[in-house]
Amino acid sequence: KLIVHLRQLIALETATGEVLWQAETPARHGSPVAGRLGETSVVVTPAGAIVRAEDGEILARDQFRLGHSSPLIHDDTVFAMEDGALKALGLRLSDGTDKKPMLPVQWEVQSSRANRLASPLCHEGLVYCVTEQGILDVVDAKTGERVYRKRLDFDNGRIDPSLCLAGGLIYLSSNRGTTIVMRPGREYEEIDRNSLADFKSRLFFS
Repeated sequence: KLIVHLRQLIALETATGEVLWQAETPARHGSPVAGRLGETSVVVTPAGAIVRAEDGEILARDQFRLGHSSPLIHDDTVFAMEDGALKALGLRLSDGTDKKPMLPVQWEVQSSRANRLASPLCHEGLVYCVTEQGILDVVDAKTGERVYRKRLDFDNGRIDPSLCLAGGLIYLSSNRGTTIVMRPGREYEEIDRNSLADFKSRLFFS
């Protein structure tokens, strides 16, 4: 299925474009993401809805509320940055028989209340998230403990593009076209930067 979010969350048949189902859940600037709830494929929206991909049934609502960024799913955990707090919520079944989700908060850490337009990134046990002003927070994915915080030296551009991992390196870009290339890990290590024309979307690597 091709999942798009307009006024409703819509599933299309990829071969024909036929509408398979529509779910009444509000759209945000961020994108919905696909995940697994046990053996069930689900879609998690920035508004905090958990939607079954098979038929569009909304299994849960309002688990969190993101304004601009997308949620992040890694293994059986959903990471969501809202209102200056980064939350980790467990994505699992409420019991062994039904398909209803249970999203207990595993940890929650306070951070800068600045907007986060860029979606976060999880790699090798660390979650990376950045504010629009370029403050990078790196936290432990299991505990929420802050590993480090770094104010990035950008060109006064706003951090719109989402963080990207490619070739074992992390790329952080501003909408003025400057990209910082850093090595992932428990200490900040910038290894390069380059400049392109202005852009706001995530960098794409093939």
